[in-house]
Amino acid sequence: MKSSEIMDTIKEVPEPRTICKDGFSMSVQNLSTSYAGETSSEVGFPTEKEPLLMPYADDASRPTKTIYPYVPKSLIGEIVSKHGGINPGAMKEHIVNASVRITNLAGDEKLFNGAYHGKCFEQMRGWDRSNAEQGYITSLDRFVDRIEGLAIAIEANQVDLDKKHSPKDKLQSEDLTWRGRGRK
Repeated sequence: MKSSEIMDTIKEVPEPRTICKDGFSMSVQNLSTSYAGETSSEVGFPTEKEPLLMPYADDASRPTKTIYPYVPKSLIGEIVSKHGGINPGAMKEHIVNASVRITNLAGDEKLFNGAYHGKCFEQMRGWDRSNAEQGYITSLDRFVDRIEGLAIAIEANQVDLDKKHSPKDKLQSEDLTWRGRGRK
């Protein structure tokens, strides 16, 4: 698998981790609020010291307990390949982004994705919102409604049920545990 293909499988989500076939794992962030750019991603907390990452270490004295800002995406692909590729069976489906789906009369769909639904609606200026459906995109590139989204997020440990917002049977963007850590 090419580096670009590997990076296409790593979604914009803080957790769960990218898990490789040999057991190596790391967090790979592509969010606008992380240390990432057009051609780079933020890597964090690898399960073992990875020599290819060390030039990017925020704290080289703690290689498994630090972040690695602005790691070139091509290098991340190289690291994943070095560790046997992504192990999709080890990764649970999880919520990647909030999403709003619009379907036109011909049945064509358009998705607007963002960290929360307000960001999705900002992208929709000029679009007819009358049939807009709010939901989420999962790590399997599925659009799910707020009810199924809640079930997936609970299974993936992305929701703290003690801090769940109303309504209790539907996922709200602010319910996702990573939202409280400065993500936008």
